Amino acid sequence: MALILPMLFNYFYIIIFRSFMAGIPDSISESAEIDGANDFTIYKKLILPMSTCPMRWRSDRVRVYL
Repeated sequence: MALILPMLFNYFYIIIFRSFMAGIPDSISESAEIDGANDFTIYKKLILPMSTCPMRWRSDRVRVYL
């Protein structure tokens, strides 16, 4: 466990994931708010499914190092 946790929270991967999330257009969440979705629903049904690519990439990197 002590070897896995530092790899999960590496600064490089946090920057990659943050830049990906910043690239998602605000119009998607704004249109969901107009349709009546709250913040949790927007994150769960729109943002999280769109961010599976960097999460899969990150999990592949962890498996390579193990």
